[in-house]
Amino acid sequence: WNDTAAVVSGESVLGLFEAQVRRAPDVVAVRCEDVVFTYGELDARANRLARYLMALGVGVESRVALCLPRGVDMVAALLGVWKAGAAYVPVDPEYPAERVAYLLADSGAGCVLAQRESAGRLLADVSDVEVVWLDDAGVALDIDGLDASAPDAPRHADGLA
Repeated sequence: WNDTAAVVSGESVLGLFEAQVRRAPDVVAVRCEDVVFTYGELDARANRLARYLMALGVGVESRVALCLPRGVDMVAALLGVWKAGAAYVPVDPEYPAERVAYLLADSGAGCVLAQRESAGRLLADVSDVEVVWLDDAGVALDIDGLDASAPDAPRHADGLA
């Protein structure tokens, strides 16, 4: 009646994404309103962000909070966190400040990726977690100046990510 068995590869979501990048780097991967990234562009952006995070000390078993609005930046950030070997903690910028503070403390996130435009008021008083403002011109230049090739971060199937 409900024979839905399917063979599932042991590949991670990140591994499947990277395989798609190799197969079709020029195909549109993500679109949000008028912003469009191909698989190659999305991969390069995620790789640069991963290198930036790794330089901050993010690595295997680290937790990075994403306090970003839905869109291409959130997708690139999620992939960048995974490429650094870390796990992401979703934090909706629409949450009340008390909820955000609780999520950051409870998750043990050591870093938050955010945009001042959407989360500046929420994270203004956060002092025990490093906040990376992705819409800060200096941070954007630092990230854009990094190598776009895949970083050499350890990954294992039973890791937190």
